[in-house]
Amino acid sequence: MKPADVKTALGHQVTYRDVMYTMTAYILRKQDGRLLYQAELQDPNGNSVVIAPLENVKLIEN
Repeated sequence: MKPADVKTALGHQVTYRDVMYTMTAYILRKQDGRLLYQAELQDPNGNSVVIAPLENVKLIEN
């Protein structure tokens, strides 16, 4: 996923490592002089959250 797709993906189903999650937040960090784009993903049961590199997250097209 690219940063331009974040508005569409927030609150919707996405996949990361072939597992379905809901994208709950977008995180932009600066580390060692470079920008890191990350997604906060909540599991379907709401029991855990995963922070994943944005480029590895895919929006599920309905």
